[in-house]
Amino acid sequence: MELEYETAQSTGMPCFCYVAPPGAAIDQDMARFRTQLMQKAVEFLSTPTELYGDLLLKLREFKPRVFISYSSKDQQFVDQLTTRLKESGQRVWLNTESIPKAEHWHNEMVSGLLETDILVLVLSADSTASKWVREEWKTFQEMGKTILPVLHRECKVPRSIQKLQVVKTTEPDWYYKLLKAVEQRL
Repeated sequence: MELEYETAQSTGMPCFCYVAPPGAAIDQDMARFRTQLMQKAVEFLSTPTELYGDLLLKLREFKPRVFISYSSKDQQFVDQLTTRLKESGQRVWLNTESIPKAEHWHNEMVSGLLETDILVLVLSADSTASKWVREEWKTFQEMGKTILPVLHRECKVPRSIQKLQVVKTTEPDWYYKLLKAVEQRL
């Protein structure tokens, strides 16, 4: 239990403690650990069911919220965008980072689409020609989720995407417009 607490503390995860019912035996090590624990900001829950439910709720806060759909030919721009979004506190799903090695990439992409709330669609001639990018944004459309198009390089924008407000990277404050749109929809 102490090791779990220290690991949670070092990674910045929320820490929990199950409080035993009155009269339950507590050994010296547990008493020392509780004293140490009480010095930190910790939530106390009264039942294992509450602990489990609250832990699941807290873990959901760590899931990626923004899926980035793009052509690999725009990788350099996407890497910079991902870094900026993360620095702004956004949790990003990006195929090059979010798919574990040796996993079936298509299944992982589908999971990423299902788990996230917003799709940032990086528009370029390469991405609009990609069947995978098209599949990603169409899947998001079918689920009724938010798509935020970012025009990275001039291209023919698909008709159903034309109806959406597009953030153009040629504008000096484009990133802040994108970040504001992301934050308004989360």
